[in-house]
Formats: sequence, C-alpha cells, structure tokens
Amino acid sequence: MNNFQTEFQNNFRIENGIFQKYTGRDDSVTVPDGIHTIGEGAFKGCVSVKQVILPKSLRQIEANAFKGCRKLEEILIPEGVTQIGDYAFHRCHSLREIRLPVSVTRTGCCAFLYCDSLVKAYIPGVLWLGRQTFLNDVLLEQLEISPLLDADCLCDVFNGCGKLSEIALYGGPVFRFPNVVEVAAGAVLVPPLVHAIALDVLQMMELEGRCVTRFLTNLKHVEIPEGVTKIGKSCFFDKRGILSVKLPSSLREIESRAFRNCICLEKVQFAAEQVHIHQDAFKNCSSLKEIQICNQTPYTLAGISRLSGPSIPALVQTIHRQVLGNFSISGTVLLKYLGNESRVAVPEGITRIAQEAFVGK
Repeated sequence: MNNFQTEFQNNFRIENGIFQKYTGRDDSVTVPDGIHTIGEGAFKGCVSVKQVILPKSLRQIEANAFKGCRKLEEILIPEGVTQIGDYAFHRCHSLREIRLPVSVTRTGCCAFLYCDSLVKAYIPGVLWLGRQTFLNDVLLEQLEISPLLDADCLCDVFNGCGKLSEIALYGGPVFRFPNVVEVAAGAVLVPPLVHAIALDVLQMMELEGRCVTRFLTNLKHVEIPEGVTKIGKSCFFDKRGILSVKLPSSLREIESRAFRNCICLEKVQFAAEQVHIHQDAFKNCSSLKEIQICNQTPYTLAGISRLSGPSIPALVQTIHRQVLGNFSISGTVLLKYLGNESRVAVPEGITRIAQEAFVGK
C-alpha cells in the first residue's frame, strides 16, 4: 500500500460495520461499502467536507453524524436507510437539497435544524417528524411528503420556513400557493395536512387573517413572511432581544406601539416603499441605526442627527422622528425624558444630560 492509500485509510475509524469517525480534510469523501451505520458524531464539525458518497449497504445515520458540516453541499442517502438521528445534519449551512428514501419513516429531533440554505426537501416515506426537524430553514420552498404523515407531529417542525410555496403529496397532487399566510388564512384550497404544515410554519406568531397580532418568541433576527399585510398594535412591544427585522413586500401598515421599546433593535428592512406607520410604532427604539427600503442603499440613523430633505424618504423620516419622540433635545443636550418605559437607551450623540432630566421617571 502506498503512502497515499495508508493516509486515506487512516482517515477512517471503522469498527464492526460502524463508521465511527472521519479525521481527514478532503472536500469529497466516499464511505466504504459494507458500512451499515454512520456513527454518532462521525463527521461532526468536518468543515472541509462538501460531498459525501454513502454506500448501498448503509442502514442508519445516528445522532450528530454530520452536525456542523457547514460546507456540505451534496449527500445522497441510499434506499434501505431507516433511521436519521437527532441533530444528524444540524447547521449544514450549504446543503440546498435533501432526498430521503421511502425507507426512512421517522426523523430524529432537529435533524435538519438551521440548514438555512435548504431549498428542497423530499421526505416521501416519513410518517413522523421529530421536533424542530426543519426549524428556521428560511429558504425552504419545495417539500414532498407522504400523504400518511401524522399531523400530530406538526408542532414546531417547520417553524420559520416562511418561503414554503409548494407541497407535493408523494404519488399524488402538487399544491402551489403564493405563501403560507394565504394558506393559513383559508384563501387557498388545500388538504388538511397541507394546512397544518402552513400553521406550523407560522407557529411563532398569532394571526388574524393577514395581520400579525402577536409575536411569540424573542428572536435576534426576525423575518415576517410574505402575505402579511399588517403588523398589529403592540405586536413586538418591549421585545428587547430583537436586533433586526425584515418586512415583506405585502406589508401595508404598522400599527401603534408595534415595535415600541425594542431598545436593541438596530436594523429594519422594508421590501415595500409605501407602508403606513402609525404614531408611536417605533418609539423608544433608540438603538436603531439603519433603515433599508427595497434593497436600496440603507439610510443611516446617526443618533440625534436629524434627517430631512427631499432625498430622504418619508418612511425613514417618520421612523426617525418616532425613535427620538421620547426625548426633548437641544443641540446635544438631553433636556427631558418624556416617556415612562422602565429601561431607556440614551441616543447616540448626546453629550450632556440636563439636571432633573429624569426626575419623576
């Protein structure tokens, strides 16, 4: 055996048909024939791997097997595999498509969690999906499922997959829709199973028709799905963990107090130019630094520096006025705090806080 072959063999740790560990740095790996199990954590954190070729002898992929393989782009899972373990492909950020054979009838929890480049998922034999299997796979558009998939498992499985627009029933019809909000609102005729998936996608929010009335989690980065036309009153009020919000082209209205007191919010992206913003919608969002409209060059909010003039969109001016609405300012001096929130972020640019500025607050 030459030196290359010896090194190649030494990159594999195999015992009794179980592939236990890959220690190499190749971008393409072929698992030897005769292997029946990819063991727990076998490829975990192998950041160089882009392609894995699995043998026909394979029967199961255990927990964490490919977790953190962030460059993994291609893997073909052969017929005969029956098990996909917990977190098996967690944070495989480059994986764009997954095809499970019909022999896989169940997935572990979080199996494809944060596979945020995944566009297509084919799971035609799966009857039960583990918790958070596809959570926050934000680019997922196409899904093929078994018509016998148990709807009772659909709780926090597809949460955050807001771009889902096509669901095919294996061996049956394909259902296409503009967005999951239309499905949840009953505007698109689909079977109960497809409707249940749409509701699961939107589980992090409460909807009345096409209006988000309440957001139920405190994510750092929030993306509101297409189809939503209104952000309801106080929807995000006092959610201090939010750093950025991405709003859809369908949005037409943001009601009062919608984002009030989101004191860590730094960036808001609009996909529509005409959005009616009610009074106080962004009040006390004094960390807000950037507003972007329709993927154009973002506008920078430089603390207390006023934005005005015909080149500044009314949308930006409105939000900036609201951001500073709780403060009486003269030059760079904070004269008086006018709000009543329990926590306040003083705007950038303030050099002095006047005597009794916060008295009685």
